[in-house]
Amino acid sequence: MSQQEAGTMAWRTRLVEARHEVRGSPTVVDGTVFVGCSDRLCAIDADTGEQRWQFRPNVQGKGLVSSAAVVGDVVCANFEHFNQKERLYAVDIATGEQRWEFAEQSLGIEGSPTAADGTVYVAGENHGTEGDTLYALDADTGRVQWRFNRRDVGWTGASPTVADGAVYISGDSTYGLYAVDAATGSEEWTFEESEWAPYSSPTVADGTVYFASKDLYAVDADTGREEWTFTGTDDGTYSSPTVYAGTVYIGSPDGTLFAVSATSGHREWTFTVPTGLRRSSPTAADGTVYINGTDGGVYALDADTGAQEWTCSRVAGANRSSPTVVDGTLYAGTNGGQVVAVRAAGTSEGSRVLLGTLGHHHRRATDDPTFGAGRSLPGSDLASTVRSAVGDLVTSDDGDTTMGTATETATGRDDAEAPGDAEAPDDATTETGVGDDRSTAPCPTCGEAVEEGDGPTFCPACGTRM
Repeated sequence: MSQQEAGTMAWRTRLVEARHEVRGSPTVVDGTVFVGCSDRLCAIDADTGEQRWQFRPNVQGKGLVSSAAVVGDVVCANFEHFNQKERLYAVDIATGEQRWEFAEQSLGIEGSPTAADGTVYVAGENHGTEGDTLYALDADTGRVQWRFNRRDVGWTGASPTVADGAVYISGDSTYGLYAVDAATGSEEWTFEESEWAPYSSPTVADGTVYFASKDLYAVDADTGREEWTFTGTDDGTYSSPTVYAGTVYIGSPDGTLFAVSATSGHREWTFTVPTGLRRSSPTAADGTVYINGTDGGVYALDADTGAQEWTCSRVAGANRSSPTVVDGTLYAGTNGGQVVAVRAAGTSEGSRVLLGTLGHHHRRATDDPTFGAGRSLPGSDLASTVRSAVGDLVTSDDGDTTMGTATETATGRDDAEAPGDAEAPDDATTETGVGDDRSTAPCPTCGEAVEEGDGPTFCPACGTRM
């Protein structure tokens, strides 16, 4: 890919009307992007942006609140329901038809599911007497394999991470981190030294667990012993860390992206997004770190120095959705109900994506059922370690491939619902640009060219009323 192509838009697809935020991070498997918004989970062609199917549960007032996780031939995602508790749904990866759902009477599922070795791990807020609960579910049936709960523990909404046969999850009321045996659900250790509740999801690399609350912590994955603590800002963080080539990357709500040595905890560099980062987490690929800003930009930074390589300012902001890079394309959700594909380089090699926390990639779990099952991922060579264990996971082609003209796919909303089953995607229109005979005006928020009309007009990129 030429330097001129990097950072340009490949396609943009609207999932729902602009006022809805894409809260989950894209999962990209076998040429399909799995991501949702509002009341639906969608499968999108990774090359063209065209929808293949969408799933909408048969419950009134539903809303997708998680990233999708692929395991075997199912896609799992968490929906919330008004006046009811959240439910986890598993749908067929090829058709979007519902396979099973999981819910308990007093349970409110929090965070995104994480899949590993034929098992789906999900945390729930239990309003009964047992305390909050971490569940291990059979990916084929949804049957509970084990439960882990303690009366004094409340989960924070962070997602569990699975590595080396253990599940790591952040606790609220104890301000700590818990390690649980992935096979049995028995507690291995607890770390309770953080000052604030850790709302970010942990990650694991080279035998160390990294998680953040007010500070960033590194603890031994086997014992829970603290290795180092890094204090960045006084704002705490909702961003989840990723480890790449011996460095931990993590964002702060004030807009600072920190690069910290994975072994010493010393700061290497910082980069500031003026409008903040909120909950979006970084990813790294081919020597570049990517982060979504709330100002409508995707930022590409040199992983070694933090120098800005390019920015794509047409993404329309991302408060929660984190980027995933696959085969030279970056995928991200926006605050305006869209998924965007931006030309980049390489494939995500940071620990967050490789472990399947908040979006992931690679071949389907039916091809390799041990994907994500907990390999020791050394920060100096993450991708090669995974490849040596499960074979060539991805084929990157970011040198000679010529990508098509940037297009925009605008997907309308279909009010005719087939509850609980997959639906054919709403009719989509693909545009190669706005015709010369149309009157347009720049959006005051993001600068997008918006066609003017007689009635109220909204920016298709960020939802701003014109």
